[in-house]
Amino acid sequence: MKSIKDIIAPRTSFTKQWNSPEWTQRAQEFRRKHGSWCRLCRRSDVATQVHHINYLPDVDLADHPDEELALMCVNCHKEWTKLMRAYRKLFSSWDVPTLTFLFGVLKVAKEKYGTTYAGSKLMQALEKSNFI
Repeated sequence: MKSIKDIIAPRTSFTKQWNSPEWTQRAQEFRRKHGSWCRLCRRSDVATQVHHINYLPDVDLADHPDEELALMCVNCHKEWTKLMRAYRKLFSSWDVPTLTFLFGVLKVAKEKYGTTYAGSKLMQALEKSNFI
């Protein structure tokens, strides 16, 4: 699995893009458009950061569409990043049939319960079905 730096390194360095006027302007516009509150903890009394949900290959940071961005407070962003690193480390070693099965379960649960967030009906359903 490629790292974030491997995905964007061939174009402009991550640091240069992150510190660019284009990214600063894009982040400000995103906050104005979507309101400056954390999408995880729902707090509006904290500073927010614009999180890239996925780093799209061959797309500069400032050119990612709104669907690939989310506002998070500093604490949630830090915790989310740790969680995603652990997730990538765990699943990068899984074989395709296992991942296909897991994502199939998640898809069915999302269709049935309308969510995939931890602590939600999805997790309750997985616990009841003995998948976890």
